[in-house]
Amino acid sequence: MKKIADRFKACIRDADILCRIGGDEFALLVPDITNLNDVDKIARRIIDSFKQPLTVSGHKFSSTVSAGIAIYPNNGRDGKSLLKKADIAMYKAKEGGKSNLQYFNNYLSREINLRNDIKKDLKNAIHNGELFLCYQPLIDAKTKKTVCLEALIRWKHPRKGIIGPVEFIPIAEETRHIISIGEWVLKNACKQLKEWHKTGRTDCGLSINVSAIQLQQPDFAEGVIRILLETGLLPKYLMLEITESVLIESVYNVKRNLNRLSKSGVKISIDDFGTGYNSLKYVQTLAANSLKIERTFVFNIKADINKVIIDAIISLGHKINAEIIAEGVETKEQYEYLKEKGCNIIQGYYFSKPLLPEEATEFLKVNSN
Repeated sequence: MKKIADRFKACIRDADILCRIGGDEFALLVPDITNLNDVDKIARRIIDSFKQPLTVSGHKFSSTVSAGIAIYPNNGRDGKSLLKKADIAMYKAKEGGKSNLQYFNNYLSREINLRNDIKKDLKNAIHNGELFLCYQPLIDAKTKKTVCLEALIRWKHPRKGIIGPVEFIPIAEETRHIISIGEWVLKNACKQLKEWHKTGRTDCGLSINVSAIQLQQPDFAEGVIRILLETGLLPKYLMLEITESVLIESVYNVKRNLNRLSKSGVKISIDDFGTGYNSLKYVQTLAANSLKIERTFVFNIKADINKVIIDAIISLGHKINAEIIAEGVETKEQYEYLKEKGCNIIQGYYFSKPLLPEEATEFLKVNSN
């Protein structure tokens, strides 16, 4: 923190006031500014200064800065108001990626108010029975039969209507409600698949997304195994999808949970494969059962670079004995190319949208093995 403060001080003027307000957050008061370009220059100078690593006791550390900016008097006339709005802008800057800055504006204020509403309502969503699951079929590329169903959560909000996971899952992770929500998804999806198995659809598996926060819980693997025992579902029918970034986490519990689940027979799929970095050694160590090609590569499959990436992922997957899943497949052209290149499983609107349980039951009647 002292080294960081020193670097900040090297970037500002004598009249500027710098303080550390807690944790890794600093506040900078920049007086006597007549041109917003001057503010921008100072912020950029600070951000750019961290392109060079810090050296502490002979060790080098890399760090980045996210900056939120509030302007007097447009964004507030007192210190408390300005700090609050700069804080809001800072979190928005973080969402935009590393080494980013964001000015406060009224749109951000409305967005924060909406997020706060969702935070409050999400707490009671499970208790009030507002969450429900849809299931999107995963199709064998050669036989066109359903081999798996991915459970996808939705929220039927009493005032806002249907809310998709993109809007509320990040907030659930931020508030850690994702732990109870994830358990609810796992339990209900396993129950549903067991019901389908009772009707003879025993070759169909279940795929569920798992967040890094869930995997960081010391007892996560034991919780999954307990739910499998309670529902009577065999581990081989469950596939947990994790993102590439989770593999790079140095958290002990993540690796322990993944290894424990893999040994129990639960399948592990790496979602959005091709968007991360430095994870190939983890893929091999974990012995992932499948790699899921990120949908943006599939969406613009005509682009030569995307074809190169897709071909490389398929080749890698086959060499490590992992199945290749392509998501976001919407056209015959995409499907035919992926099938020809050796992609094993297809997911997307070309075969089916996400279905309610009763719709999925009908779909399975004609598309199951």
